[in-house]
Amino acid sequence: MYRGRGRGGFNGGGRGGFNNNNNNNPNSNLSRANDFANQNAVTVEIYGWTNASEQDLISFISRKTHKVLQNVTVDRNSGALRATVRSKQEGQELEKYSGIRFAGDSLKIKLIDEVGVSGTNTENTMNTIGLLKSFLKSRYDPVSKMLNLDSMVNDPTLLSSGLFSTVSTSTKMFPALLKLATNDKYKIESVNLSNNNLGDFTGKYVLDLALMYPNIKNLALANNNITKLDFLDKSKNKLNNLREIVLTGNPILNQNPHLEIVKTYPKLVVLDGQNVRDENKLNAILTFPFETKSMFFENGEIQKTATGFISTFLNLWDSNRLDLLQLYTADSQFSYHFDSSHIADQSANPINNSSASTTWGNYINNSRNLTRISGEKSRMQRLCRGPEEIGRMFQSLPKTKHMLMEHSNRFAMEAWSFAPLNGMHVVIHGEFEETGQPEAPQQNQSFSNSSRGGRGGYNRGNTGRNNANGTLEKRSFDRILIVIPSPNGSFIVVSDMLVVKTYAGSNAWAPKAPITNVSGNVLPSGPAQANGIGSSLSPSPQPGSLPPVVASKLNVQQQQLVTRIMSETRLTLEFTLMLCEQSNWNYEMAGQNFQNSKAQIPPTAFQF
Repeated sequence: MYRGRGRGGFNGGGRGGFNNNNNNNPNSNLSRANDFANQNAVTVEIYGWTNASEQDLISFISRKTHKVLQNVTVDRNSGALRATVRSKQEGQELEKYSGIRFAGDSLKIKLIDEVGVSGTNTENTMNTIGLLKSFLKSRYDPVSKMLNLDSMVNDPTLLSSGLFSTVSTSTKMFPALLKLATNDKYKIESVNLSNNNLGDFTGKYVLDLALMYPNIKNLALANNNITKLDFLDKSKNKLNNLREIVLTGNPILNQNPHLEIVKTYPKLVVLDGQNVRDENKLNAILTFPFETKSMFFENGEIQKTATGFISTFLNLWDSNRLDLLQLYTADSQFSYHFDSSHIADQSANPINNSSASTTWGNYINNSRNLTRISGEKSRMQRLCRGPEEIGRMFQSLPKTKHMLMEHSNRFAMEAWSFAPLNGMHVVIHGEFEETGQPEAPQQNQSFSNSSRGGRGGYNRGNTGRNNANGTLEKRSFDRILIVIPSPNGSFIVVSDMLVVKTYAGSNAWAPKAPITNVSGNVLPSGPAQANGIGSSLSPSPQPGSLPPVVASKLNVQQQQLVTRIMSETRLTLEFTLMLCEQSNWNYEMAGQNFQNSKAQIPPTAFQF
């Protein structure tokens, strides 16, 4: 079922660092998607909107023009809102709406070209482009992949051209440089912006850098006039691969902001020449440690991307899951449901092997099991959309710990491309420990038990304890995500579905030992490996009533076990096969698991 496996370091970003670029494979589909988005995006400036909020304007533009403003920055002093749209054509179409009324004023919309000037390729513009290209070439080292812009504001050529004559022209010049570097395919890993009189009002420099080159590793900002963390906050969740930053000579250091700076950049190792993280431990945390016998990946590229993403995602889910909300847009969806009918594996969890010991109080109110919820309204209430709703649901679930590093063999994973959105479909199976009660427990009145219809029910015989917080237990889970690349080099989670189950161990994907009889001879095995059968089944009924399509996939001992279990439990064939597989094809274990889970088995599981 799960094919392929290998052990290796998969760079998945750190906390909040969900970078999907594959440095070893620059032609990867996901990287190309990001490069395409960055190279074709253009900037627009909008004035005349300050009677309303920034978000009001964005919503108005989307509603009236069907254009999406991205990477929005605002200068309240000048009244300018800058944003990008997907292409020059979109920018030109948006310009046509200049003059439209909004919040009692007329909007002024203009397209900004490569050098930050409204208009097209005039002779003056072309001369400026040539000047900037020549300057770039003189400041770029292709060997170290470093763009050295130290003391750029004092460069005689740039000064004589008037590019620093006003604040407006100087702030436009830097993104123009980056745009030209991107178009000419400069490979940049390090940027030096020291000695450029950068102050808090020029924090957009770092934002522009993060949008154009989100994967830079080293950044020098020494000897400027940075006094507030706001300067760096503009690049939060964007420069997620930054390894080293230099801030010496800036007034901000008087505030001792090192801890906040480390939080801002998840992979930061060196700050002003001092180690602030153990790089070996950081790499270990960000490495997906699984052997891949229990894995299936469409190809090596998907494997590298998906494993890196999942290791970071689960690490952040355990440590501070609200930081995950950066990956969810207004159109993202999240839902979960608990499965109380899942048959527990007694051998995997001897302490928690009784159905009576499992409570679902932390999950029952908002569980979206469509087999048990028939009402359309109730179904839609349990489907969260957008970061705000999703964040509330995240906080309503227990705190957890996924033991990825300690017990990698207890997890399995599948991933394949999702062509409609140029993304990937990721499925992870495994277990987690509940380590604390929810930060914001679910409210019973949100979804009453009366709204649940359909067959079965929620954890029969144990509903009395579901009105309060559930006990903290070990659980099994499945999580299914659809993930697409975002323009800033990170990810967007389009769909996120979580299934929480009674703990059942990892035997479903664990390697199985060869089956032997009492003489030690290896017996033939079917697709569902057997373990511990043979002597316990003699004497037993002879198979003969099993459908040929089922019998053909089982060896003789497995057929005998299925026939016997069906006869003794009166389970249907489907549920008998499930019970046998999850009991490792062991007769005694199957009997114990049946008795322990009998109260939870739905009526439709039995023969009539």
